[in-house]
Amino acid sequence: MLRVSIKGILARKLRLLLTSVAIVLGVGFVSGSYFLTDAMRGSFDDLFDQATAKIDVEVRTSQYVKLRTAQDEGVLVPIDLAEVGMSPETLSRIRDVDGVRQAEGLIFELGAQPLGKDGKPITEFGPPSFAAGWSEPAKDLSVLRIDKGRPPGDGELALDATAYERSGHELGDDVKVLIQGGRTTETFELVGVVKFGDSNNLNGASITMFEPTQLQGLLDMDDRYSVVDVVGDPGIEQDELSDRIADELGDEFHVVTAPELSAESSEAIDNSFLKYLEYIILGFAFVAVFVGAFTIFNTFTILVGQRTREFGLLRILGARRPQIIGIVALEALVVGVVASTIGIVVGYGIAGLLRVLLNAFGFEIPNEPFPIEARTIIVSYIVGVLVTLVASVVPAWRASRLSPLEAIRTTSTSHDRGWKVPAAGAVLFVIGAVLVVRGLAPADGASTEAVLTSLGAGFLVTIVGLAMLSRLFIAPVTRVLAVVFARGRTGALAKGNVLRNRGRAATTASALMIGLALASLVLVFYASLQATVDDQIERSFGADVSAYNNTFGGSSPTISDENVDKMREVDGVEELAVQYYGTAIVGDEFDLGAESPKPYVAYSEGAVGAGEGLVRAKLIDGDIDPGSEIVVSDEFAEEHDLDVGSDVELAFPAGDPQTLEVQGIFEASEIIGAGMLVSPDTFLDTQPAAAHGAAFVAIDVADGTKPSTVVTRIDQVLGDDSKFIEVLDTEGLKQFFRDQLAPIVGMVFALLSLSIVIALFGISNTLALNVFERTREIGLLRAVGGTRRQLRRVIRAESILVALFGAIVGVLVGVGAGAALISALSDEGFVFGISPLAVVGVLIGGFIAGVLAAVLPARRAARTDVLQAIATE
Repeated sequence: MLRVSIKGILARKLRLLLTSVAIVLGVGFVSGSYFLTDAMRGSFDDLFDQATAKIDVEVRTSQYVKLRTAQDEGVLVPIDLAEVGMSPETLSRIRDVDGVRQAEGLIFELGAQPLGKDGKPITEFGPPSFAAGWSEPAKDLSVLRIDKGRPPGDGELALDATAYERSGHELGDDVKVLIQGGRTTETFELVGVVKFGDSNNLNGASITMFEPTQLQGLLDMDDRYSVVDVVGDPGIEQDELSDRIADELGDEFHVVTAPELSAESSEAIDNSFLKYLEYIILGFAFVAVFVGAFTIFNTFTILVGQRTREFGLLRILGARRPQIIGIVALEALVVGVVASTIGIVVGYGIAGLLRVLLNAFGFEIPNEPFPIEARTIIVSYIVGVLVTLVASVVPAWRASRLSPLEAIRTTSTSHDRGWKVPAAGAVLFVIGAVLVVRGLAPADGASTEAVLTSLGAGFLVTIVGLAMLSRLFIAPVTRVLAVVFARGRTGALAKGNVLRNRGRAATTASALMIGLALASLVLVFYASLQATVDDQIERSFGADVSAYNNTFGGSSPTISDENVDKMREVDGVEELAVQYYGTAIVGDEFDLGAESPKPYVAYSEGAVGAGEGLVRAKLIDGDIDPGSEIVVSDEFAEEHDLDVGSDVELAFPAGDPQTLEVQGIFEASEIIGAGMLVSPDTFLDTQPAAAHGAAFVAIDVADGTKPSTVVTRIDQVLGDDSKFIEVLDTEGLKQFFRDQLAPIVGMVFALLSLSIVIALFGISNTLALNVFERTREIGLLRAVGGTRRQLRRVIRAESILVALFGAIVGVLVGVGAGAALISALSDEGFVFGISPLAVVGVLIGGFIAGVLAAVLPARRAARTDVLQAIATE
């Protein structure tokens, strides 16, 4: 049987090669994901290893570690360095510990973003901008070294080598720096260039060096440091030194050895950015593999059908059912192994393309060979081989169940009119729908992973069920489509071919259906998101003009008081309100280990009104102006069982806990963006100085003045600062949100196009195999006068009918799923939206897919030799 399998593979090389394309692309994205993230993980590991190479132990306060961890997890909580930094007194205690040879306080914080010669931030998005202190005693503990110029003194700075090249500045230039996200701006003379190790590989981050005492003042640290780095006496083990320091300082401090620190830093990156990047890419890889499984199933169904007589003869000669299954399984195994091998090579190229894409967003992933881990190879082969084997099981099982005599007289043509497949499809469809509903309305306390798993599994099972059900309604839909796209005698033949094997046609269309269903779902969600934003702005934003800092260097972007005052004095500005953004914990202690921080906002007096004002809120009860108390959203009130007149105790990053009386309850709004509204005085008293800048400015223009005119005047008054402070009228604000969403949607579509490409191969492959299967039929058509052009039209019409069926069903499924998703999110303020032009575009894409998929099969059919075709058995 082994020789039979090998000969079967060799006899059908082209057909199996076409089948392997789907697996190649799917495995390519799986391996490419691992290649890329392993390279980035290795790059970060090298970075952290270099950063800790010259020290033995690092000491930070425990509260600092908690706050920094929260920031790494995406919580916008400020760090009051004057409170949680390392004090000079603690530094002295560490120096007195037996075994400490040298201990130095170091500053390495977010909060200083240099501007280039063009006035724009050197790194606007993506990797962070760090500020570091340079001191002669500490230079021996740092991997940073002066490459050009000299160390910075008072009123001076140095840039890392990559930032220096990007900035366009030369030594001696004045460099403007945004401090703490833009709360203030300062100008310094550029006197030096530093390098991080030999290559300065910071993965896109930038470092600006200052004289330490000046940096402490800029970051409101008093005389404190971020960390204390320690080097031990010769011969002392790092663990022993760490234990001695920990015993001296107590539980209020976090003491780790250099290897532990490097591992902690790598884990933080791995659990945040890298993990989600890997999940995203693997998600699209899963879609590609899932779509490819339909192609493989169809291919093996046709191939097994064509070999029915062959298997019958083998059964007569003594072959048992398991041996028949083994023949097909072995062929599938070979296809899976070969396709997976090619897919791994293709994945290496895909990883390179993804690296270029990420580097375009500001990252600097080294252009070094990707690491080839055993896990990558093993997972890639498991995915490719397993999917191929699973997809071939049903065709092999069907072939083995035929009796020898029945197999000899059976042809491969099947009308697929049984009830079992649709019945199973209906069951799967119901199960999938239940899982989707469960994901859209999760139980209290359900984790994000559980919700996503329920949604993903539900959508997967629903699609499989729908694919099995689609054979029930492919006939009426095909007849309707044939009226337009399959007219005349050639159209009648095409329609007949589709209806003769409706199960096969439905499965073929399912591959395209999945890709276009996902594309339609994304389109509906994108249009709904736009409609939701527009609706929120119209209902909740009464200002004519808005302003915000459009940069992000790791610190929360803010607008300085100086720039706010400039805006307030512009001719045509009738009223101006400032929004501040802070965080608090419900309780009497700001303990990040006990509860997650909750966001709150504060506005200028009178800025928020019930149905009027610069920011509008729907008042449910009480008063909307917080005064010295607090106003909460209905969601926050329900979560914490609050009514008007209730007291709520809050703990803040700075200052003492406060007990505030609930003065009013408003309907939650995305424009307000928080569940608590407090007075500016409360904000200033409870947030560190680093967070005191304006997060958002709302402006009402005078009657008779155009908002666009005021926007122009403000830009002129701001001067160079207008390059990072965005000033927009209402329509401009709506367009800004659209522009922010467009690149994300574009990237999703680019990745989803992979599944559509695989579907094209699936349709083309099925048509090509149909041509093989109908060789005698094609020869007879030619013999009775059919022209090559007519044969091409038959194949092309058949392809278009199948593709349009998949496109129509895919669009209906995608739009339906999108509507269900938006309906489930309606309590969050989402509004359903749809772009008819986009939907029509998807359907046109399905038509084009059908035309393209038919090119090669139609050409082969037209070139069939008449006499050889008639003689074919």
